[in-house]
Parts: sequence; C-alpha cells; structure tokens
Amino acid sequence: MRRFGAWAKLSSAAMIAALATGCGGVSTGGLPFFGKKEVAPAEPECPVRPGLTASERLLEARSFLNDGQYAPATCELKAAQQAANYTGNARQLETIDKFLDQLELSPLDFFAYEGGRKYSYTVRRNEGLANIAQNQLGDATLFVALARFNDLARPGDLSVGQVIQIPGEPPRRPTPIPARSADEPDAPDPRPITPPERLALAREALAGDDHLTALSQLTVISTSGLSETAATERNALLAQAQCVEADRRASASAQTTARALIACARPMADAPDPTRRLEALAMASDAIGLYRSTPGGSELVGQLRGSLQSEAQSWMIEASRAMADYNYKEAATLAEKVVLVDPDNATARQLLENARRYQSGR
Repeated sequence: MRRFGAWAKLSSAAMIAALATGCGGVSTGGLPFFGKKEVAPAEPECPVRPGLTASERLLEARSFLNDGQYAPATCELKAAQQAANYTGNARQLETIDKFLDQLELSPLDFFAYEGGRKYSYTVRRNEGLANIAQNQLGDATLFVALARFNDLARPGDLSVGQVIQIPGEPPRRPTPIPARSADEPDAPDPRPITPPERLALAREALAGDDHLTALSQLTVISTSGLSETAATERNALLAQAQCVEADRRASASAQTTARALIACARPMADAPDPTRRLEALAMASDAIGLYRSTPGGSELVGQLRGSLQSEAQSWMIEASRAMADYNYKEAATLAEKVVLVDPDNATARQLLENARRYQSGR
C-alpha cells in the first residue's frame, strides 16, 4: 500500500486574508510553507548492485527478508520486479508482488480477510516460518507477514517450543507425523521405525502435500531394508519431494532447500533439450546462492555451463539481432540466458542492461 504525503494548500481567500494580516510570503514570521515551493519528501535511495537478473535479485531479497532487513529487501524486490517485467516471467512477478504486499501492508490489514481470528501454534523441531506458513496458511511466501504478525525481528530465528500466533483457524488436515514434545525434543522413540514404515509415512505425507515431512523420512531410509520394488518407490518419492521443495523453496533450512535444488537439477543435466539444461543451471545457481557449500553444487554448475557454451553463443547472436530490430524484450530474455551461462560476459551484461533501459524508455 503506497502512501503519498498530503500537503496543505491555502485557498485564494486564505491567501488574501494572510496578506491582509501581514503574513507575507517572504516574511519569516508568516506561515512556514507560504511563498515556498512545495517539495515532497524524497524516497529513500535503493543502492542495489547493477546487472543482476530477476532470479538473482529475488535470492538477495529472500536473504534480507530472512534477516529481517526489510528496507534493502524492498529495494531488491522492486529491482527484481522491473527485471521480471522485461522478461515477462509471470511466476516471478507473482512471488515478488506477494512479498511487496506483505511489506507495504500492516500485518492486520494483510490478514484482514481472517476477520481477526487467530490461534496459537508451538514450533516443532526443524521448523521455520516458511514451512509453518506453508502447512498452516497454505503459502510458504507468507512467512514475512507471519513474522510481522508476531513482532519477530528476524523471520529466520525460531526455537523449538516457541509459541507464535497464526491468523485464521487451524487447518483441518491432520499433521502426518505428530509433533514431538517440546520439553523432550531429543527423546528416543519407544520402538525404532522400520524402513517400510518410514516409506508409508512419507507416502502419506506427500499425499497430504507435506513434502518436508516426506523428505525427513525418505532421506533416512536405508534401502537395504527395502525390497527392490520398495527401493524403487523410495527413490521416486524422494525425487518428487525434492523437486517440490526446490520449486517452493519452503524449507526451514537453506541447506535443505539447496540440497533439494541440486538433487532435482542433477537428472536434467544430461537432457538433450538446452532449455531443460538451462533450467537445471538456474536451480543449481540458486542452490549455491542459498548455501554456498552445497555438495556437488559447484561441479554441477560448471558441468552445465560447459554444456551450454555453444547455445550461449547462439543466444548472444540472436540477442544482438533482436536489439538491432528494436525487439528489446526478446533481447533482454536472450541476454539473461547468456549471463546465466557466462556471468563474466561483460558484453552480454551490457546488452542486457541496454535492452532493459531502452524497453523502459529511459
């Protein structure tokens, strides 16, 4: 919600009355704004790094949001919005708009549709605001409004047993795995869960759209305790859960999300379609941005960039042609692909910047 300053203006009659009483515009004893040019207060500057793509800016913004640094996050989101407008990425624009709405509206206004209802929720092990927002509100991106609703300085800081307030009413869908008691977080289960039982729990969690619980079960299953059919199912369910996590970026841990991104991108690395390999490169790059030490991340990025070099050269030629034809949107889209493959390509970065500037009419 944008707010514009309302500057008081005197009517002609008020001006005449002011002059008649000696309150001249040049007098220091007159009205402070009379006779002076009205200047609206300047908006705060947004010092953002130039040349970043919309995806890179969105990652920067998410990092700021997790740290509770809302002013620089807003700057990055607005810059990402501008970049995404050039490339026409509707999905990115939807995510950016959601974040901006949560920052520009007060938490009460944002959750006004809940009619003031709220309930208490106790944070469980390995939970963060993003997956709490996903499980309780149906949207992981609402973690910002949820943090502000609870006056949390940093959305990324939660502790086991902490009680927060959730707007609305509790979801009717039961949690697939009961939460462990907050006062005994490390108490062992009375009986170890067998691999087939974990597989059943993961299957149930995925059916309930709780991919984080599914991941927690599938990643600890030993395939040695499964039949060949069950092991195949475990691998398929794990791939599904990892790709859902990679798509939503809803984990309580940046490390978990980064691992999921790599796991989902790896099977696409050898795809004959360069579009699929470019998508895998974007996911792997995002993983490194979230957690630089993600196992296999740098190697996968290097492999994908190497396999896309010839395509990048073609995209660069097409981007130059699009610029010559005044098709700035197409030029920006192609140049952004080149920058993703070759971040040090100064020519591609300059072309991308020019295409965006010309498209906006600046």
